[in-house]
Amino acid sequence: MPSNWINHSILSTPKIKTSEDIANVPQSRIDEFYQRTHAQLLYCSGRSGGGLPAEIEERLCGCAPRDVSGILQAALLAGSVMDSGWLDDYNDIAEAISVHMQGYPKEYLAQQRALSDAAVGRRSTNDPMNNKGRTNSASKSTSDMPTKTFPFLSLPEEIRNSIYQLTLTEEPLMVSDWAIGSLPSTMLRRTEYDVPISSTGDTRRTSYVVLSPQHPRLGGELSLLLANKQVCREASKILYDREFQFRGTADSTLAFLHDHFGKLKMISRISMQYTTGDKIPFMGCVAVSSSPTPPLTPRTSLQAWKKIFNILVKTAEALQDFELVVDKHFWDQAPWRESPAAVFNDAELCRPRRLPKRSENTENFLQHVAKLAGVNFRLSIAGVNEDQARKVFQRELERYMWDKMHKNPYLAGEKISCTCRKRLLTEACAWGGDSKRRRSG
Repeated sequence: MPSNWINHSILSTPKIKTSEDIANVPQSRIDEFYQRTHAQLLYCSGRSGGGLPAEIEERLCGCAPRDVSGILQAALLAGSVMDSGWLDDYNDIAEAISVHMQGYPKEYLAQQRALSDAAVGRRSTNDPMNNKGRTNSASKSTSDMPTKTFPFLSLPEEIRNSIYQLTLTEEPLMVSDWAIGSLPSTMLRRTEYDVPISSTGDTRRTSYVVLSPQHPRLGGELSLLLANKQVCREASKILYDREFQFRGTADSTLAFLHDHFGKLKMISRISMQYTTGDKIPFMGCVAVSSSPTPPLTPRTSLQAWKKIFNILVKTAEALQDFELVVDKHFWDQAPWRESPAAVFNDAELCRPRRLPKRSENTENFLQHVAKLAGVNFRLSIAGVNEDQARKVFQRELERYMWDKMHKNPYLAGEKISCTCRKRLLTEACAWGGDSKRRRSG
């Protein structure tokens, strides 16, 4: 019997497949793949904020599970609806299910390629409502039909950039933590980490989430990057010129950096939060779409904080502006009434008092930030307006750190890519150091 099953997840499928990569499975297993994908798409898209367009959702509710890909492809080709992220949802769900089932139907590979072609505006030679495709004569007649195209890349570069700016907008992107039990459908593609949930040391595994204050559900605007390599390259410059606000745990920031090594050289503006409070429980983004500001996180891990700046110092060559946001508990723990120098050089600054002193790492969180060379530095400490002396101190400390940063040697420019392929932060190259990262260029 002919082989009908690929023994890999979708993303790990080799281009050249041998007999070990394919198998013959019962039809019931193929049906299970389509049934689970169909059900999960309807369920997750309804929960994720944007949801499916009404036209597509209505058709999916009454279709056979095997016809899902064809319906999505037909909608893209017809141009009656816009991809607001539901195509990414579908691909992510199919990937997750292929991992759980240790493979996927061989015919799905052709369906996925047809969807990709439809997403970039190409005319597929397959019937969008028939997963098995048409006969050769029908395919030939379809490909011979004249199509209308718009020469987008023939437009002047400044006009293309204006279109990118209008599409991607200039509002900041916020990186935070997913709440426990609210994991994204893209979990398998994101680096995971453990967060403490109680004083007893219990932990739960989660990942980061990227939010936009005005558009809680990202997706539609990012689909522009899927058009082709040139559009992706040009639009990425606009996307990564937005301010990235890291408002979650330090682990969420480090996990994001690990998943975006190749893009760190393009980030120009960063705002990063450091939490000094010792009794703040982990909450994460409990309601992603209801509030543009995530709740405070537990005390920032100095270990992860150090790793973040070891990476940024070497890779963030386009970084121009950096803002450090500190919570109000700073005023109770730092010797700020002495001088900016006393605070900056305090080896135990805002460290948990119960932890033993570690002679091998006496740098505090401000000293790690000051390793960034030549950037415009901004400091924002909560509660500063409660006392005029606090305002003066914040301004003086900001100036003190600015001077330090502009005296440091410029080290950015090192090209680093991930080769570990790990999705648990403590096992990933971003955590383990330079030995697992590949340098190129």
